Amino acid sequence: MKQLNALLRIEFRGMLSAHLVFLGVNIGIVLIMLFAISYSTLGTNGTYQNFCVTAGAYMFVMSVTSIRSTMRLGAQMGTSRRTMFLTFTLYALSSALLMAVVGEIFLTAANFITVRTGSVIVTDLYPTFFLNETNFIDFTLAQHLQTILFNASTAFLCTAFGAALSLLLWRLNKLGQVLAVALVCTLPMWLPLLLIRIAAYEIDLLTLYRLLEQPLFLDLSFLAISVVCLLLSGFWGRKVHIRPAK
Repeated sequence: MKQLNALLRIEFRGMLSAHLVFLGVNIGIVLIMLFAISYSTLGTNGTYQNFCVTAGAYMFVMSVTSIRSTMRLGAQMGTSRRTMFLTFTLYALSSALLMAVVGEIFLTAANFITVRTGSVIVTDLYPTFFLNETNFIDFTLAQHLQTILFNASTAFLCTAFGAALSLLLWRLNKLGQVLAVALVCTLPMWLPLLLIRIAAYEIDLLTLYRLLEQPLFLDLSFLAISVVCLLLSGFWGRKVHIRPAK
């Protein structure tokens, strides 16, 4: 238990520092847009959106490196593999939830500032597709919670997938690594078509489309896939050779 607490403290300190840097970059982007548009003579407008997507990409990259650093640090401290993966799971959950909550506060505050200018629109993926609303100030508490849940499940999925991919690449040889990376890079091209083709034999496509329109269905699907990725991470990380950090 002491080793778990020690690992969590170290991981949380690194997580908070990285999250602050990421949030600072996004705040800087909004401020630059406001400054550039305010002093522009062309009368242009700007849009800041898809915080969920950028946060997911950030969480994916962070998890690729953090899972290995957690295992190396755990090996130095003499912890078991089970403690290492429990630490990373708690880190992934708390990191995704914190990112979603902080992101919601940031988007609401930015929306409050930019709505007065009318030249910059601040929105996100969930409000655009599921609420048809861009003004965070007018959101109800339930809508804020729905946005947080969607962003948290997306960030958790990206974190779990990044960890699974990192440990898979750790175990493969050079050719296997190249093939795995190529498969992941082409994932957006072939995976939707494959799922639709499989679903066509089991479920009506209209029913599938209606399910995809339900954010709760997507949240639960993301969480289920995340659990599978974490289980694969635990399986692939059981026999991986860990070199202590220098």
